[in-house]
Amino acid sequence: MLDSVWVLKKKSNGKKKARLNARGFKQIDGKHYDSLSISSPTVSEVLIRVISTLALMANWAIHVVDIQGAFLHGEFSDDENLFMEIPEGFKGSCPANKVLLLLRTIYGLKQAAKAFWKFLLGLLKSIGCRRSNVDNCAYYKFDESGLSLLASWVDDLIVQVKKIL
Repeated sequence: MLDSVWVLKKKSNGKKKARLNARGFKQIDGKHYDSLSISSPTVSEVLIRVISTLALMANWAIHVVDIQGAFLHGEFSDDENLFMEIPEGFKGSCPANKVLLLLRTIYGLKQAAKAFWKFLLGLLKSIGCRRSNVDNCAYYKFDESGLSLLASWVDDLIVQVKKIL
């Protein structure tokens, strides 16, 4: 059974942020995760340079997108069941003999990054993007407006936009 910790942070703009993280360092290979499902591929440095060069030559804009709450979108495989103790702050409102069954990944889990990457693949496929044969984290789409390029690393994307407004 896993436990968790609250991570509290004060951002530079003064806004306070709290996030519940699983204590993934306590996960046991073969029991809580499969060691083959914990690493998420990331785009190669060369591909980022290629996309940047194409954008510069074609007068395209590039946007870097950070996906908020990315690891909360990952799903477990059918045979995975992870249980977690009731987090601090909720123990008084739950019976003492109860635990949580995680239905999606959360921050701190070893398999969260790879599970999010699989979610991202499905999302990009649903909007017509195809994955490159050269780089697992490069995606493209041809449509009436031309070529669109995307590259991903963990929970960030580079998105090429055809025209600078």
